Amino acid sequence: MSVFSKDKKEYAISYRLMFFIIMIILIALAVTCSYSIYIYQKSTQETAIKHAHEGLEPLIQQIEGVFNSMEVSVNSLWTHQDLQYLLQIPLEDWNENPRHILNINQHMSFLFSWQQGIKGIYIITDDGGIIYDSSRTVLNRTYNILNESFIQKSRLMTKPFIDGPHDSNYNLDREQVFSLTRPLYEVPSIKWRGVIRIDVSAEKLFRILRNVDQRNDANLLVVDDNKRIVYSRSSTLIGTDISNTAYRLISPSRENSTDLIQKVKIDNHSYYAFSEYSPVLNWTFYRLEPIEVTQTVVSKMILLVIGIGLFSSLVIFLIGWRLLLQAFNPLKQLVYAFQRLGGGDFSSQVEPTRIKEMKPVVDQYNNLVNRLSHVTEHLFLEKLERQQTEIQNQKIKLQKREIEIRQKEAEKRQLEAQINPHFLYNTLSCIQSMAELDDNHRIESAVNLLSRHLRYTVSNEKYFVTIEEELTYVKVFTEIQKFRYNDKINFIYDVPRTLFPLRINRLLIQPIVENAYIHGLEGKLGKGNIFLKVSYTEPFLSIEVRDDGVGMSLDKLQELNDFIQSHKKEDSLIPKVDSGLKNVIRRIFLTYGKSSMVQIDSDKNKTAIQIRIKL
Repeated sequence: MSVFSKDKKEYAISYRLMFFIIMIILIALAVTCSYSIYIYQKSTQETAIKHAHEGLEPLIQQIEGVFNSMEVSVNSLWTHQDLQYLLQIPLEDWNENPRHILNINQHMSFLFSWQQGIKGIYIITDDGGIIYDSSRTVLNRTYNILNESFIQKSRLMTKPFIDGPHDSNYNLDREQVFSLTRPLYEVPSIKWRGVIRIDVSAEKLFRILRNVDQRNDANLLVVDDNKRIVYSRSSTLIGTDISNTAYRLISPSRENSTDLIQKVKIDNHSYYAFSEYSPVLNWTFYRLEPIEVTQTVVSKMILLVIGIGLFSSLVIFLIGWRLLLQAFNPLKQLVYAFQRLGGGDFSSQVEPTRIKEMKPVVDQYNNLVNRLSHVTEHLFLEKLERQQTEIQNQKIKLQKREIEIRQKEAEKRQLEAQINPHFLYNTLSCIQSMAELDDNHRIESAVNLLSRHLRYTVSNEKYFVTIEEELTYVKVFTEIQKFRYNDKINFIYDVPRTLFPLRINRLLIQPIVENAYIHGLEGKLGKGNIFLKVSYTEPFLSIEVRDDGVGMSLDKLQELNDFIQSHKKEDSLIPKVDSGLKNVIRRIFLTYGKSSMVQIDSDKNKTAIQIRIKL
């Protein structure tokens, strides 16, 4: 009795080791992917903020530069002595000082002629005096410019301010502009005396903003301190209150808020809103980055990390699996070899191994197999030889039996064929004479054709005939068939005269043509055709007989093809020859060997029989 328990289940240590390796790989992959995704998301957010500021900061500097350059020129104009003089005298005395007005106009041209996009330069005094650059604008003199809101605003301001875009109502062109307004104060009394106003083409600033806005998928939005939209990709929103638009969810931004990132939803689309405030312009610039873009990038990164992780895991798995195979493969080979040995396979040896612990076991097994193989080899060879001898004897017996059967059949046919046909010929001659006496030429022609037919088939002792002789006999046969079918069946042949001298088996073509009459066209309604074509491509002669009749049944076609295939197989019994077509096929393979080809194709509309023999 065994002292070891048999209740414990068996297990494979290789599978347990592989499971342990897979678990380690999966845990490491999960930790690595999670950390990589976290780092990437954080890095993506920081990069997005940096990219937003790098895009907004040059834009703000460019627009601030436009107004800063104009402000410098405005300050120079304000301090001009002629302007200061005109501010101190009444408006009605200006006409007496044309030289001062001319000097101011010249100084305007000098200061602003090089600056592009300026649509108007105006000096407006508190008593309604206006000096403007007539080369840039056409002033609407009927318009009371002192009622404009910027006049009232300038009374409360000490620094220049920017407003717009708006229509220049005091200009006959009424073009949309941005304006820089500089309050004028009399020195040293600090009394408000008017404004200097510079109108800049709104299209110029919009062009700068659009150039930045159209470079990427992010939307650019500019809002002033009054919550009016200064610029938007949608031109219909420009000048409207942001509170009345879909952008109302965006929080206002001021200085020191450049790190502000807002997540807003606008028109069913989610955005990250990055903002930056310009104290010079009193505008807030927003960059709206579609969250879908960021999510797409993050998703691609996640897929990349997962892909790299899976690829790395696969590599580690394959390496681990390879190491396990190297360690356990000799043992598995030995187990499989013992199983084959138990099944009677004494030729299975185990490949030598480099593992020291397994090498003695493998060598002992291979030696055991060699000894068993030598013992059983002789017995196996003797048994095999006896079986082969018995099989060969059986083949010889079968061949002899087939030969005996064929000899008996041939002897029977020969005896039947030896019946003297003279009585039949004499009878046909008598019928022909009676037809001549009765002047019945149709019967006379039929008997004559039938006599020629019988002389070729019965009396002709030649085994081989020329193609011309065989074709002549086929024509006699078709003429006889006309007495039965009249003009229902048309026989067409294509046999080059150069092939007439070639010799073939007698009665090789006629039975196939007869088969077409009986099995192909006899049951067809209406007229039909039989086509005979003979061609020669050295050393092969090809014969094809086609008809457009009703075709063969599938069973008959399969039977004929099986009969053909039986002649191509080695040591196969030939089925019984029970038809004229099988007789032709059998004689072809007996005469011309297995290199011959017989192919039969048939459907409900046609039948084609092709023969190829080597002459």
